[in-house]
Amino acid sequence: MDPDIDIMKRQIAEEVKEKYKLYKRIDELNKEITKLKDRLFKLEKPHGTLSNNPWMEH
Repeated sequence: MDPDIDIMKRQIAEEVKEKYKLYKRIDELNKEITKLKDRLFKLEKPHGTLSNNPWMEH
């Protein structure tokens, strides 16, 4: 088989592996964002200010 074709096949295989690693990382980050949003929602008071947050005090 043509060596150039072998090289291209290896490059494509490597790019596919990298792509799926990135998809997995994006999924992990999206899950983390969801967890953080849930935590923030639980910390919020009904009128939208954060409870026990000294930076939000006036």
